[in-house]
Amino acid sequence: MNVKRKHSGFTVIELILSIVIISIIAAVAIPRFTESKASAIAAADLQNIAVIQKQVELYHANTGSYPSILTDTSFNSTEYFANGIPTSPTGRDYIIASDTGVVSIGP
Repeated sequence: MNVKRKHSGFTVIELILSIVIISIIAAVAIPRFTESKASAIAAADLQNIAVIQKQVELYHANTGSYPSILTDTSFNSTEYFANGIPTSPTGRDYIIASDTGVVSIGP
């Protein structure tokens, strides 16, 4: 008597092929993710600098001088920053050139 068995499951070739496909997708996706993360951090820094620069100009219009540092108590107030001075996502400090009022990111 010939009994046919029904096999269920995956073959080794199918499993290896699946692992190869997933590896290729990961090899493409991971670098793109890290690039987009770096791009988002750079965009956040530029946005923060623009916000601080606008407030530096407002401070200059009100007082006639530029703040020497961001933590200057007359500049670091709710009049200029309702939610506090923006912080860099990289952890670096923003710097104000006291003679020109140009805001940049520190080392």
